[in-house]
Amino acid sequence: WVFLGIALLMIIARLYLRLKINQEQLIPSDWFIILAWFASMSNASFDIVFMHLGILKPEMDATLSLVEDLDVLQTVLRYFWATNFPFYATIYLCKASVLAFYLDLFPRHVHLHRTLLYVVIGYSVAGFAISICMTLFLCFPVERQWSIGARMCPPKATHTNFQVGWALHFSSDIFIFLLPFLILRKLQVKRLVKLSVYCIFGLGVINITICFTRFVTIELSHPKGVPLTLVSLWYLLDGNIGVIIACLPSLRPYLRRIHSGTYGSQSGMYKHGTTSGGRMTAHVAATGNFDRIEDMPKDGHIHARTEVTLHARSGNETGSDIELVSVVSPKI
Repeated sequence: WVFLGIALLMIIARLYLRLKINQEQLIPSDWFIILAWFASMSNASFDIVFMHLGILKPEMDATLSLVEDLDVLQTVLRYFWATNFPFYATIYLCKASVLAFYLDLFPRHVHLHRTLLYVVIGYSVAGFAISICMTLFLCFPVERQWSIGARMCPPKATHTNFQVGWALHFSSDIFIFLLPFLILRKLQVKRLVKLSVYCIFGLGVINITICFTRFVTIELSHPKGVPLTLVSLWYLLDGNIGVIIACLPSLRPYLRRIHSGTYGSQSGMYKHGTTSGGRMTAHVAATGNFDRIEDMPKDGHIHARTEVTLHARSGNETGSDIELVSVVSPKI
């Protein structure tokens, strides 16, 4: 609940930036992160139910071996199965929020990077669909998921569901983490600014580490040796930290406001020019701490030059989007 509170404060700060300071409408990335928070809250609410049923205590193991009342056991198994849906909704809505942000970040004319982004989006959508379908149909009819006795779902099937769901979640997290670094190295800004952007995106390592630790904790331990409270903690951390990390890129403008002396007032610039032989010098009246490339090479070819810098939307220095491209390519 502490992490849920932190995530809520970050979402409120994000919405205040979007609606009040920038005076813009909410974008898909905002809606995804809002829905992710509600899904995470729904997932955390199951812990209240488990505490009421008396199973969320340190001595209880993940196999529920201490539960003697069969009716309580069946009820708990039903709730365990139901927690899969808000959990998967949380982690994949966080991915959707970040990927929606990437759609604004990645230049449209850099086709390779844009294609990779679409592939990762498709992979994430497929991962969510597969995870939900396995939860619903791996043991059919659904009642077998919480049945006791001969009709119960085989433990191997439940374990397979966990492994496949984790593998899809972890691999998509890796892909989403690596994507922005394909273009951040081409960012033409001061080193301090670039370092801050790297740090913001690099925080995704925290979420990846938690996801990996959750898997190792469950896989390498004997089921009766893993406290149920520990398993519940890792699942909640995986979802809640994901919400927090997904909020960070859009909160970057607050850092710029705090360190306004370092970043300065920044305006968007776009310059495009061509030359056929000879030399063309592009004079750009720039503001802010940005590097420029002014001279075109003299080699007899036609060159196209595009220069895009970090900029604030509508002249507002609190803009939250990053747009970057720096391309110099020969045209034969």
